[in-house]
Amino acid sequence: LRFSIRKRIDSVWELFEKEMECQGFACRKGYDMVYPHSEIAVPTYNDLFARELREQDLPNLEVFCQQGGCDQCHVNAVRIHFLGKGNLGMHPCGVFKDGELIALALPVLDHVRVLCRYDIGGIFTTERKDQRAIELLWKFVIDLSLKDNATLGNANAKEDDSLLGVGCCKRIGLITTAISLSYSK
Repeated sequence: LRFSIRKRIDSVWELFEKEMECQGFACRKGYDMVYPHSEIAVPTYNDLFARELREQDLPNLEVFCQQGGCDQCHVNAVRIHFLGKGNLGMHPCGVFKDGELIALALPVLDHVRVLCRYDIGGIFTTERKDQRAIELLWKFVIDLSLKDNATLGNANAKEDDSLLGVGCCKRIGLITTAISLSYSK
């Protein structure tokens, strides 16, 4: 037997959780990072530029992949997106330095569960791991979601997720409002 629920952070669920434990259910918790609308200051740097990718950026994306920035499946997903197939809600974004793609994000606009929200599966970078590029892209994508009147999510993210974890979100002023719980017996 298996089921999943979502609970708000400020809810009181102790009695329910104790009862589930007594019934022999194991619970796996993950953060469903959905945030209230707010303003995010997108940083500006003289040498870095963030924007949505265009079809003309595919050669840059191939080079980015060859340098270890992402996997070929991500390149294929973006290519399929530009063909008008695959996930039509995808908004591939990147950070460029001197015309070279150095960071990639593949946020997807999701209209499921009534909410209009962005789910960011990951931010990819080349080996340089430029923290400014990561911060710029992360905030650029958040700003993109706010312009679409969407909230932001990363289902089942864990505290220690390297780039999109709860700690990173708290540092830039976003607030976790829900936890997804998966119970199994």
